Amino acid sequence: MSIRKSWKRAPIGRGSFGDVSLFTSNDGDQIALKEMKLEPLRYLDSHERDEIIVRLRNEIKIMGEHDHPNLIKALGPPPDIPYHPPEDMMHVWMEFCNGGDLRNVSLLIQRRTGEEITCKIFMCKICPLYLMKKWLGENSYYVF
Repeated sequence: MSIRKSWKRAPIGRGSFGDVSLFTSNDGDQIALKEMKLEPLRYLDSHERDEIIVRLRNEIKIMGEHDHPNLIKALGPPPDIPYHPPEDMMHVWMEFCNGGDLRNVSLLIQRRTGEEITCKIFMCKICPLYLMKKWLGENSYYVF
């Protein structure tokens, strides 16, 4: 007899284009869900809207294909979480990183060192964005 996991959902972030929730199972597993509103795209013509949606899907696909310790990996939805995404949203299940967002880390380093340049150098070393540029190209939208 298998015991089905139960999950608890808690909001952990909100932005202008969507929300992030943390799902924690009864045995301690954690996974994040980012839901992105497509509603702001309604002002674009259908060609531009479709192009942005294709780019979003490609970025999510790339997030699932990479395996790098400094980049968050997109995951498939856990089979035991009943989730039915609304039609007006895109979503991505991803690893949960509990260190806070990079903007807060950047501000903390800047406050402690008093130097913006030290902060920039440090952030460049821990955030290998050159990998993302290589994978996504120069004209990509960075939404994650």
